[in-house]
Amino acid sequence: MWTIARAVLAVLLIVLPAPLASADIVQVDIDLQWTVPYLPTPVRFTGSELWENGVGYVVPKLSFQRWEVTGTGCPACVYVDLSPSPNFLIWVETTTPDHGHQTFVIPFGDPSPVVLVPGDYDISRSSFQDAFLQAP
Repeated sequence: MWTIARAVLAVLLIVLPAPLASADIVQVDIDLQWTVPYLPTPVRFTGSELWENGVGYVVPKLSFQRWEVTGTGCPACVYVDLSPSPNFLIWVETTTPDHGHQTFVIPFGDPSPVVLVPGDYDISRSSFQDAFLQAP
């Protein structure tokens, strides 16, 4: 089941010290919410990251530490960021304890941009897929 999020994402320019100011570094703030009929609470995908165009994420983190996911019915799941660089597209997946599969895809245009600039992005094509959980 795919559930579509209707939201607008703000990407902010970060004011950095002079050596980094010439690089295209933007801050990406995400707070998305999906209502899934068979889950007791909304599914939320949140986080804030620095992105450098042509390079990728600025702050090194393990792929499961980058974004926070709640409300999926799987509090023990580890969500792994499989996002490709250099295009900015967020692709996060997990395998649930019962061998189910959950996926978040958050595109920033069609196709996803190679260069991310400050501004608002239409992310209405964002989706949460829960392939193995079914409504009771």
